[in-house]
Amino acid sequence: DFNIKKNEFIGIMGSSGSGKTTLVKLILGLISPNQGQIILDDKEIKKLYKEMKISYVFQDTFLIDDSIKNNVCLGESENNINIEKFKKCIHDAELNELINMKPEKENFKIGENGNFISQGQKQRIAIARALYFSPEILVLDEPTSSLDYTTEKKIVECINKLKGSKTIFFISHNKENLSHCDKVISIEKDKVNIL
Repeated sequence: DFNIKKNEFIGIMGSSGSGKTTLVKLILGLISPNQGQIILDDKEIKKLYKEMKISYVFQDTFLIDDSIKNNVCLGESENNINIEKFKKCIHDAELNELINMKPEKENFKIGENGNFISQGQKQRIAIARALYFSPEILVLDEPTSSLDYTTEKKIVECINKLKGSKTIFFISHNKENLSHCDKVISIEKDKVNIL
């Protein structure tokens, strides 16, 4: 049993295969619990999913061979892109440096699967995309696992700036990355501990 408050920053840690992603899938309703319930505001959460806005940032970011802007605003037609919202998202995800160093700015084409940008820049685009769609719940599933130490620190700083603005689930095997969380759920050998 554990409780999560709105806009809490929740860390989820554990070794590979311990069930971190499974726990998040349960919370998000992607799979159903065999027993017990997940309750939100006194209602079973599965009855509320259609009303909830959730964004999920995976370890491996899916990027299209298009501009930074179209990758962040994925699925929006050019006429429907909210430029102010886009600018806020690139600021929050610390993408301004990348955009400002390119002559094409936000229209810079990143190449197939982001071949023309770094792994850290890909992850920032994924975070900006998640924020663009104004989620109430943001899930970050080991978004720094394939990054070098310096880039990882920058991405974690970027994530920490979002604290208090939405409910965040940050899955990581790195204790240091979770030091700013309000609460950490540790999963080891089918045991769940709240730290």
